[in-house]
This record gives sequence, structure tokens and C-alpha cells, in this order.
Amino acid sequence: MIAWLGIGSNLGDRLETLAAGVRHLAANPGIHVEAVSSVYETAPVGYLEQPAFLNAVVRLRTSLAPTGLLDACQAAEQAGGRTRSFPNAPRTLDIDLLACEREEGEEGGVGPVGMSTPRLTLPHVRAAERAFVRIPREELETGCVGRTEGVAPWLWGWDPLDAGTDVSSATEGMVRPVLPPDAGSDLEPHRLVRHIQKSAVFPTRILYLRETGSTNDEIRRLAAAGAPEGTVAIAETQRSGRGRRGRSWVSTAGLGVWMTLLLRPAAADSASTGLLPVAAAVAACRALNRLGAVDVGIKWPNDLLSRGRKLCGILCESSSSGEGVDWVAIGIGVNVLHGPQDLPTGLDTPAVSLRLCRAETAPGAGNEELRARLAAAVLYELEETVRMVTTGATRQLLEEYRRDSLVLGREVRVHASDGSYEARVTGIDDQGRLLVAAADGERILASGEVTVRTVQEGTFS
Repeated sequence: MIAWLGIGSNLGDRLETLAAGVRHLAANPGIHVEAVSSVYETAPVGYLEQPAFLNAVVRLRTSLAPTGLLDACQAAEQAGGRTRSFPNAPRTLDIDLLACEREEGEEGGVGPVGMSTPRLTLPHVRAAERAFVRIPREELETGCVGRTEGVAPWLWGWDPLDAGTDVSSATEGMVRPVLPPDAGSDLEPHRLVRHIQKSAVFPTRILYLRETGSTNDEIRRLAAAGAPEGTVAIAETQRSGRGRRGRSWVSTAGLGVWMTLLLRPAAADSASTGLLPVAAAVAACRALNRLGAVDVGIKWPNDLLSRGRKLCGILCESSSSGEGVDWVAIGIGVNVLHGPQDLPTGLDTPAVSLRLCRAETAPGAGNEELRARLAAAVLYELEETVRMVTTGATRQLLEEYRRDSLVLGREVRVHASDGSYEARVTGIDDQGRLLVAAADGERILASGEVTVRTVQEGTFS
């Protein structure tokens, strides 16, 4: 039988208490702990004059009956020094049996176990209502660390069963988990969310990956599985990162922000989704400026350059059905911590990183957690610019896009399906399309490749 347990603590050394509780359960010969979610810090429910909780969800397989598993949970609580004077009061260790599910070959057939007795009700009557239970359980099913008001990831990637202490001694004293709260990458969810404003909508879920093919492909997979709007996939490196028209994007490990945001436009907003690349470009430009990047501008349609060098690329992909747009993936890649030796060479447009193009007076302490600060800033700005699109307040958005444009009034070379030609950019219309004056007259470009001619060099770059 598969079972899910919710564990929580808000007295004493909360993390060590959770670790000891999991290890106590694992010492039971009838229990095999399969996975433990991230640890989430949760605002207390009910009695408010108490410390915040740490919560997690445990998935296990067991040969015990549900009531036998409940006995094991209560024994672990007692071993952890459980104290609670009244309902919803502070407690040292609290373990709830959330749900059980029979597997193939078990008596009663495959499916959820339902029961209601004075001792035990399955599934737990309030489990679905509690974000501090629902979010970590969803994490075990999807890999996405979640956040919402009152619930935030606190520790990612811990393993309470690999703490260097023999399982049999778990009840004799507290044990330490593998990773302290500040270990690892600044993009790991529990560290990234420190830079997210508490009122921010994005991200709702974070899929953090050491390595992946493409964060856009990860969002495509999650979207098909029903992931909610605001889900973000972020990776240390991509094996197959790509830009527009299938061009490869070099995603050096540990040096950049390679992430994709999932949007689910309402049916009424489907007609305006063509402006989401504009929203993404403006948001990224704002975020880079806020972190001190020098002279950042937008090269149509959505590359960001600093003094002629490429700093950021944006790739928007979507899926549609007969009723409209099902989802949109906004992929954003930013070179952040690269030194001169780390930047790719041989590109049509030379590359630069935020580290190399920041002003000396840029805010923040040097480059510390610069990737996390940038990712948080981009998501914060995206919340506003996407809202401009979905509420029809696009005039200001387009004015900002035009103001930051690097091509308005410039001589460009257009690469299109019918060949290449030179033209002068005369405007950007209300749908984000480029207006150019070519030798044979005015043209409107909804897509294509534009290369800007620099006045000083008289060349295309």
C-alpha cells in the first residue's frame, strides 16, 4: 500500500525534529520511505501567537494496515517529544496520515482507501484544503516546488535518511539533514524565493533542474500534465537550449538564468497573446536596468542588447486548440555571471553578461546571488507587463517597447522567406509588428530576422 503523511513542527529545532521523525518511521520494518518533499515554512493556523511551522510530505510503501500505520505515526510523535496543550496549539512534532492507496494485487483492488472511524478518516478530511499539505504532495508527483501566501519553500534537496546516522539510533537523539538551509545554488527554490516579493503572483511552482534539454520543453511537458499558470522551470544548464528559428543557445552551467514561465491565457485574452513577446521583452529590460545593466535596449522582436552585445534572448511558444490558446511558454535566457573567457564566440552578434555590463554604482552587493535577484526581478516585472496585455492596457506597454527599441529609425537588413533586403524602420504598430520602408514600398513584418546597421562601422551586426 502507498501512503502519504504530512509532518510538521514549530517548537524547538524544527528541522532536526522533522528529520528524526522520518527516520523513526523508516526504522519500522513495515515501512519503506520512498520520498520526502522539500521543507516548507508555513504560517500557523488557528492559534496565531506561535512560531511558524516547518512542513513536509512523506510518500511511503507499507505492509501495515491504515490503523497500524497510524499507530506508527503516533509512536514517532511521542519519540519526538510531541507536546500540544490544545487543538492548533504549538507542537514539537505532528504527523498526519493523509491518504492511502492500494496497489495491484492487494485485497480490495487498486484505488484509494476510504474509511471513517472514531480513530481515522481517509482521505484526511482537510488535506485538500491545506496548502502546506497540497503543495508538497504535488511536488512529489511533479517535481515542482510550490509557493503561495503563507507557504514558502524553506529547504530544497534534503534527505533525512542520509544524515550519517544509523537508522536504529534515530530515536536516541536528533539528527541533522544533509543540506543546511544555505547550501547549494542560489537558483534552488528555497533561496530563489527569498528574492521574490511576498505579494508576487509569479512563480506559483518552481521546477529546479541541475540539467535539462530545454526549460521550454519542460514547461511543455508540465503544461500537458495540467500545471497551473505561474509554473517556472529553471535550470543550471541546458543541453539543447534554443532561440528563435531553432538556433542553439549556449547555456553554460552555473553562469546564467535559463528559465521558462507558463501562462494560461483566458479565452477572452487569446486575441492579445501575440503581444506577450513584447511583454516579456519589456519585463526583462526593466529587470536588467534595475540591476544596473548599462544601455540595455530591445532588438526586434525580442533580443536584449547592451551596447551592441547580446545579453538576453526570449523565445515564446504556445499551444492552441479550437477554443483558443491553451498555454504560452515564455523562455528567457540571460548571460549573468560570465567572464570574458566564458562567453560564446563566433556569433553574429557578440555576447556580453550582466556581470560585465553592470554599472559600478549598480545596486546590491557585487555579484552575490545575482542570478536569483535577476530571476526574481524578471518574474516581478512579467507580472505587471502580462497584466497589461490581459487587461487591454497595451498603450503604455507599446510606448515602453518603442522607447527601448534599438531599431526604430535605423537601417536594417531583413531576412525573410522571400529573400533578404535593406530597409529603414519607420515604426512598430499596436500588434508589435515592425513597419519598414523598403525600396519597393512599405512592408509590415510579423516575423523574420532583423539585423541592425551600426552607423559608426557602416556594417550589419
